[in-house]
Amino acid sequence: RQRGEQFPGHRAGRGAWVVHIPTLGVRPIRSDAQVRAAIARLDGTGLVVFASVNAVEIFFDRLFELHRDARALRNSKLCAIGPETARSLELHGLVPELVSGEYTAEGLAETLGNWDLGNARILVPRARQNRDGLPATLAKRGAEAQTPPVYELAAPGGPSAALHPPFANRPALVVPRPRPAPISRPSLATP
Repeated sequence: RQRGEQFPGHRAGRGAWVVHIPTLGVRPIRSDAQVRAAIARLDGTGLVVFASVNAVEIFFDRLFELHRDARALRNSKLCAIGPETARSLELHGLVPELVSGEYTAEGLAETLGNWDLGNARILVPRARQNRDGLPATLAKRGAEAQTPPVYELAAPGGPSAALHPPFANRPALVVPRPRPAPISRPSLATP
């Protein structure tokens, strides 16, 4: 919802009655052997890539469940996809070495272009539904990428029921907000 908050505010400022109805929800996935192993191997992980605020928050929940904290990332460089993700890391006391504006696997690999990824272990905690292009793209650069899912995207419960009371006997214009298109704006590209 963070990215979409400007649109309704703009419409409300022009007299529209704005009702937020979530169309996509985030469900954390319980820690499994893959997540526990990735956290156990953090000392030897060279780079951790966080692609979303959800990935940061849920990954830290998993760290805390295993009685670890931000210090577990002390040997790893951090990459955040987008400024909101970087801010989320900063709230945990961490500053990413790289903040990328590119939201695709290929774009991220390009943003990491100056970094030596040969024999690097890279951890990318992510949504279960993510494409699998990133591990293959990073493997071409000599890296070993682990991509344990820490959350899944799902339809929230009952969005159609939420529509009835606000729009009963009223004309309505429903404007779905499309997912933003990939953009390419590296904010910092220092190896």
